[in-house]
Amino acid sequence: LKEKNYKKVYLLEGEKSALIMSLMFPKHLFLATGGMNNLREVEKDWILLPDHDAYNYWHSRYPKQVVKWWESFPDYEVGEKDDIVDYYLKKIEK
Repeated sequence: LKEKNYKKVYLLEGEKSALIMSLMFPKHLFLATGGMNNLREVEKDWILLPDHDAYNYWHSRYPKQVVKWWESFPDYEVGEKDDIVDYYLKKIEK
């Protein structure tokens, strides 16, 4: 891949979340694992955005790539099973 054509790759758990994030941020590539336990092989430059309740599991497998996305939104009271799309949808509702 040429650097200018490269898109960052983000892994999420849910298919709907990956689709919504792809529509909201078309310059990046969002892929769904289909669930917390379906996380298999991950490329070294991929970024993992787990649901809140999957963070510890994904972090135990890929500690350098998993992100606590909710820490980027200090105004958001994250729920146990929330994913990053929940944040954006609640923001849209307001």
